[in-house]
Amino acid sequence: VKDINNNPISNLNLQCGHFPVGNWNSRCDIKTGGNPGEYIQTVTYNGGSNGRLELTYKYFGELIKDKFTISGTIKK
Repeated sequence: VKDINNNPISNLNLQCGHFPVGNWNSRCDIKTGGNPGEYIQTVTYNGGSNGRLELTYKYFGELIKDKFTISGTIKK
């Protein structure tokens, strides 16, 4: 695993927090992508009601992204 400057890092240094409203399937199982500094996390909206998921990411305890929001909406 490498950062965008091609320096090696440990996945254990990445932390995430999930704050779901509605029926979400999400875990903090962040995987490395194919490029330095690229990370992938899979989140699934299971439907049943309108919902929202706020994600927060930290690296070495330093806030990277706060309250990144994903919305799930039931279409009729």
